[in-house]
Amino acid sequence: MTRTSRRPSMTDVAARAGVSYQTVSRVLNEPGIVRPETRDRVLEAIDHLGYARNMAARALKTTRSSLVGVLSDGSSLFGPAETTAAIERAAREAGYSTLLATVAPGERHERVASDLVGSGVDGIIVVAGHDGMIPVAASAARTTPVLSVSSGPRDASGLEVVGVDQARGARDVVAHLVEQGRRRILHVPGPPDWFDARTRRAGFEEALDDLEADGGCTAPGDWSARSAHRI
Repeated sequence: MTRTSRRPSMTDVAARAGVSYQTVSRVLNEPGIVRPETRDRVLEAIDHLGYARNMAARALKTTRSSLVGVLSDGSSLFGPAETTAAIERAAREAGYSTLLATVAPGERHERVASDLVGSGVDGIIVVAGHDGMIPVAASAARTTPVLSVSSGPRDASGLEVVGVDQARGARDVVAHLVEQGRRRILHVPGPPDWFDARTRRAGFEEALDDLEADGGCTAPGDWSARSAHRI
């Protein structure tokens, strides 16, 4: 049996960079207080040695896991999928890792949320595109800080919500078309249980009234090219 090489440590990084252990720790935790040339040497040493932080040991020391949970319905639609990818990128840039959990249709959301909380995450971000994800977010929020990424309003559970102002976007689109001389404008809405679809439709209808334009909405689609073609 061959013996595996031991993982490089912070002490190894410090030795290669010619700095103290404490300096390596500062680069990893508070890079802004380290001189750029020193930080670059440490980062080069980390890259050369292939050093990876032991997150479990760090969690024991700091009582924080540096792990963010992400709850999603697993949708492959562009909006939710790109949002999930952007959360992962932003978390990584901030020094956090992400743990993704998906809620399948008909699955007990309490169990999924409980398992994610039990993984020791510092907080949970819920990609809440539609009504079905709100109970999931509320369930997780009982014991863990939760942020809902949604264009919908805050619900009764008091969840913090971050999202795009879809209603304003729809109003701006209608105003632009009216400025271009268009007077009859048709809107193809998305599924009514999706927050984006509801808020866009509300903004569209409000703009028609304000600008005295003629128009209306078709039957809702399901975000697919096929449904748009059918409509």
